[in-house]
Amino acid sequence: PKEKASGKPKGKPKARDKSKPKARNKKPKKRSK
Repeated sequence: PKEKASGKPKGKPKARDKSKPKARNKKPKKRSK
C-alpha cells in the first residue's frame, strides 16, 4: 500500500503528459526564433 500511496502510477502518466506538451511548445518556440 505504501508504493501505491507514493503515487508511482500517477507520477508516471503525469510526467509523460507534461513532457509531451512541454516538448511541443518548446519546438515551435525555438523555430519561431
